[in-house]
Amino acid sequence: MQTLENVPNGVYELSVQGFYRKEKDTAAPAIYYINGTEAELKTIEADGRSEKVEGSWSTQRGDVFVPNSMTDSSNCFSEGAYTNDFITVTVTDHTLKIGVKTTDANSWVIWDNFILRLKEVTEEEVTDAEVAARLWPRAGSTGSEKTSRLHARYSGRHHSPSAIGIPIQFRPALSSFNNINGQTSAFSA
Repeated sequence: MQTLENVPNGVYELSVQGFYRKEKDTAAPAIYYINGTEAELKTIEADGRSEKVEGSWSTQRGDVFVPNSMTDSSNCFSEGAYTNDFITVTVTDHTLKIGVKTTDANSWVIWDNFILRLKEVTEEEVTDAEVAARLWPRAGSTGSEKTSRLHARYSGRHHSPSAIGIPIQFRPALSSFNNINGQTSAFSA
């Protein structure tokens, strides 16, 4: 889980590239979330291919070929595969909690490339520089170099959702966890 504090109150949406591979039919799904809003990650079969592709869709699983390593998965992600739908949340306490989770001990879960977009600011008189400074506080500046990524001035409560969009990439670049027999292993590349 990653927590972002002191973000502008408003409407945010989140997407992530990722999937889970259940090892048993009774396996619980993996979930990606933003605050209290959750959605199921795609299954490994969801973006499988009908033909084998070395270095990405390399292993047959049922009727499709799927990735079978972090490297395979990264290559699939580079081609745009396993992009999950955006989920939306309204923030009222200046805090975002973002992550991926599962309760299952028999699944392989892998994800990368979170995209967080600020769709609407619900505070009065917030400037581009203030939004950027809140979203990128570790940049050591007021965020002025980031303001070119903002697509609208925030001067009131009503904004067109299509006019505002701030993508934020999260670290680690590629993450995975594998739960086998109650033992959890986490990996980052």
